[in-house]
Amino acid sequence: MAFQNYSLKGYNENCNWQLELILQVLPDLVQGLKSVESLSSHLKIADFGCSEGKNSVIMFKQLLESFRIESQTPVHVFHTDLPENNWSVFNQIIANPEFSYLSLPNTYFSTIGRSFYNQLFASNSIHLACSFFSFHYLSTKPLRELGDSTFPHQAFIKQSHSDIRNLIRLRLEELVTGGLLFFTVVGTGDTPNMNMGNILMTSLMKLLEQGVFSQEDMRNLEWNTFSLSLNDYGNIAKEFQDIAQVEGLSEFKGVSPDYVEYMENKDIDKYVEKLTGFYFTIMELQVYSILPETTSKSEAALKLKEAISDVIRQNPEKEMYLNTIKLSMRKL
Repeated sequence: MAFQNYSLKGYNENCNWQLELILQVLPDLVQGLKSVESLSSHLKIADFGCSEGKNSVIMFKQLLESFRIESQTPVHVFHTDLPENNWSVFNQIIANPEFSYLSLPNTYFSTIGRSFYNQLFASNSIHLACSFFSFHYLSTKPLRELGDSTFPHQAFIKQSHSDIRNLIRLRLEELVTGGLLFFTVVGTGDTPNMNMGNILMTSLMKLLEQGVFSQEDMRNLEWNTFSLSLNDYGNIAKEFQDIAQVEGLSEFKGVSPDYVEYMENKDIDKYVEKLTGFYFTIMELQVYSILPETTSKSEAALKLKEAISDVIRQNPEKEMYLNTIKLSMRKL
């Protein structure tokens, strides 16, 4: 998702890092699903921000396989993302026996092509609501206030806080009493990963030097995601204490599996190729958003990939990790 206008392209090919982190929290989700089983004879699960499907479908296969060991309660999973999402790729993934959970008994699915900044389900109808690395995407690109030269600017920061409040409010409204909201997002961490920021900004500066866009264009750049701190999420969650109880809030350091592999085999070419794919997927739309109309997107994409690869090669030994926040809330 990107300011509710575009969906990420090529996500399935470059999402193994996120999948690794999702599977780390799978035990929490298994317990979460078991905790809502008694609420209905037909459980409804909402997956917010499924993208092209690979991570969601693999995660749900493992989740439901664990659940089916003890329970045959019917489960219906609703996968949601923007209308522009590549739903044909999603449907190919969920039809593939290697990934799909549909071979499990009493298990069904639907897809919903709407923004999760809308209420997507009837009030008091969902038993388990979950999202993985989607809720830190912003609903809109906030306008920079006159005289504010900070980066990110203050309206951008306010938008991020407003958006997460709105997302929690909507999801709690959709949950039944006793239902569970569980999501993961990228957090700021006590030790922010400066290496990631360096790759992002240095790659952009290379494009600036090459004249892909101007300094004035660069001023209009805003990321379509914004990371809050663990304390921020704790304070926002407290605002809902009359209708929901926080059952878990923590942050962990998720090292890139590609980085781990590289440190073991020192295959620099393979590492650069994989990590470049990850960065290009999350940076592509930002670069396109500030390109002059006369600039070719295909040429800009090629230069962006080259710039990212060059920066990664300069210091491949530097640890690559994401600070990941997980939050679970039970509706009262």
